[in-house]
Amino acid sequence: MVYTLTMQDSVPPQPSSPVRSSRIPEKKEIITPKFQDMVLFDERTGEPFVFSAKQQEYFTDQGLQTIPNKTPARRKENELKRYEGKELIKVTCKVCKKIGKVLQEVADPEEVYCDECFAKAWQARLDSDPVFAAQFAEEEAAADAELERLKQESELRN
Repeated sequence: MVYTLTMQDSVPPQPSSPVRSSRIPEKKEIITPKFQDMVLFDERTGEPFVFSAKQQEYFTDQGLQTIPNKTPARRKENELKRYEGKELIKVTCKVCKKIGKVLQEVADPEEVYCDECFAKAWQARLDSDPVFAAQFAEEEAAADAELERLKQESELRN
């Protein structure tokens, strides 16, 4: 059985009381958003994955109304399938001037980064704000630990 959680749920539901809502509350419904990492399950495979607090915040900021029902790997696979046979638009990295390709026009072509330059910029962000870096590392470690625990639990059941 697959359970879906809303942003407002802080713990996974028990089998006797599944949560059926998959709607993310709108910004105006949230007075003080306090997101927590949630463990969700892929709707097809049942594989657990972590929907982090940062991802939830991003989803809410973007106005997205549903939470993911596929693992990140499956979402990436579906994204690649959407690209097949479509014309990609050339863009140039702001830092190193490498040419890359994207599926749609970029709102601000002056602010495009390649993967390597983005990684460097992200690391610079972490280095410039130790509090943010510590929070990010803590959340990432907790999410990784929970995912590992769930994988081991799943293996024991099988």
